[in-house]
Amino acid sequence: FFFFNDTATTEIYTEQIVGSVRCVQETDVKALTQFEFQPSLEEVYSVSWLTAQYVKENYPEINKVYVLGREGLVEDFQKEGIEVVSSISHDNMQIDPKSCEYIEIDKDIKAVVTGSDYWFNYYKISYAYYCITENNAKFIAAIEDNILPTANKGRFRPGGGCVAKALQHCTHQPFVVGKPNPYGIKKIIQNFGFDNQKCLMIGDTLDTDILCGINANIHTLLTLSGVTSEEALFNQKEISPNYYIDKLIL
Repeated sequence: FFFFNDTATTEIYTEQIVGSVRCVQETDVKALTQFEFQPSLEEVYSVSWLTAQYVKENYPEINKVYVLGREGLVEDFQKEGIEVVSSISHDNMQIDPKSCEYIEIDKDIKAVVTGSDYWFNYYKISYAYYCITENNAKFIAAIEDNILPTANKGRFRPGGGCVAKALQHCTHQPFVVGKPNPYGIKKIIQNFGFDNQKCLMIGDTLDTDILCGINANIHTLLTLSGVTSEEALFNQKEISPNYYIDKLIL
């Protein structure tokens, strides 16, 4: 089974593979074929799709959202019949503090959804802020990763959670759909009748991947080839994986 979050590492869910890259489900399937896997669309769960599902299932009255993220998140909400005001249209907006007071928001927006946005700017956070404070819109974060590994070994980049944290600082704490929330794993277990005790979450980050597995009551395996180092693992006691290894070779 494949469960895609906004990371670039690889995790294992039971005896099937769970990949972690940022893209919509159709693109995830194509990406996995490069590793000689042949998953069907039904075997791929992306965090953008899960976020759209969460809103649809828990807030059926919401028919318009402001997505502070990129194309994948926008498309998955649109596929569920939810209208989207996309922050992509605000990529090049320039604004000063005085003009900020006069931003006009869509009064029909009932939720602000955050993901990764590499063109994050002051206009976007202001627009989202007014949606939450003036429309009383729900604040939902797809992900909360603080840093992510890059292809440049040993170097990291800010994660998509930085967008949510910036908005949280001027509003309130969001509901986070992605890891470490076990929502996605529990949905897979429920949909396919898996046994928790025969499932294994493999990831490279203690406070998202491993904590997610613990929260879902499944076994966990930490790989030391990504975000969390061996030193970081043993310098804390709050999160303990069942197992850890240097790296995972498939």
